[in-house]
Amino acid sequence: MSDGPISARAVPQLAEPSRLWIAYAPRTWRYRTRLYTDLAAGRLGASRRRAAAPPPVRIEPEELDDLLYLPPVDDGLQASLDEIAERLAARRTPLVMQIEPGEPAPDAATLVACDLLAVLLSGELERLTEVPPEAIALWPLVPGIGDHPGTIEEGLESLAASGVRSVQGMLLDLDAGERRRLAEGRDEDVFDALFHGGRPSERLFDRAVAAAGMTPFPRRPPIGGAPRQRSNRRIGAALALAGDLWLRLDRPVGSGQSLLRAARGAEATQHDLAALAAEGNLKVMDWLDPASRRIVEEVAGDEPSALLAELRHEYLGPGLSVAGDATASRDLEAVGEENRADEDGVGEDLDDEDLSDLEDET
Repeated sequence: MSDGPISARAVPQLAEPSRLWIAYAPRTWRYRTRLYTDLAAGRLGASRRRAAAPPPVRIEPEELDDLLYLPPVDDGLQASLDEIAERLAARRTPLVMQIEPGEPAPDAATLVACDLLAVLLSGELERLTEVPPEAIALWPLVPGIGDHPGTIEEGLESLAASGVRSVQGMLLDLDAGERRRLAEGRDEDVFDALFHGGRPSERLFDRAVAAAGMTPFPRRPPIGGAPRQRSNRRIGAALALAGDLWLRLDRPVGSGQSLLRAARGAEATQHDLAALAAEGNLKVMDWLDPASRRIVEEVAGDEPSALLAELRHEYLGPGLSVAGDATASRDLEAVGEENRADEDGVGEDLDDEDLSDLEDET
């Protein structure tokens, strides 16, 4: 069956640091038959059949004020996808577009994610030098595939040498059918890792990224219409990253959820949070707990966020600097400036034993 033009409806989702801040994604996507990483869902993507006869070429709605994810397509549909992207960009819809190493970064994209799944499946790590420096390198953390310490070390060295500044590790939720598809034609140890092994450690991978001089926390683009909306989104990004790191560190769940609730509130409110902070009136926002309120005050005042710096320090360990941030504020530059370690040894230098745990840690 011949390929047909693309049609899909975009639906909203929570913008999260672990999902490249994607706020909208197609409800379904039937236009890619090769395996890829679904950035919005954190799953394996691929249709087992070609697209059916086409409705009009469009993604609806065409005017959105936050990041819309356009997944990849098969080669025969690339021109159709490019046409959609150009039309959406002309309407000022910010786009996350996905490529593979060796493919050019689309001009219409606000964020470009370079999916490394095909490289990790093939083992052709030399192709990592073909990742565009401006792209965010997306490294799917799949048991038995791409999570070997030697692969990670070699791959990150190649990405850093190529000028890549940001690497996003992503744990994938895989069902049994997807695991079988990934295991096809591979050694038994890959099958065992996929079906019986533990989940790779996102934290240790992120520490390896930081140790290689790159950031595991991609920046949220400063998008939005009015200055108030851009400012609130910057504040919301800081709250979301703090909540995400809090939960990754297994701190009390209730407090982490409060930070995430505050992030959603910052996104939704029509009030100017920076103005309220300057006036000392943030207490009228009853969805802000004291910790969240302090982050709002610091980020709104262009000051370092003490809590966010503490969380990043504990998560990454001291001495590991990062090249970028998710809040566009100075608080993210404070990582690694303190020279202390926590009681669990998180602050120890990253070594080969740490990397070997990537295969085993759950």
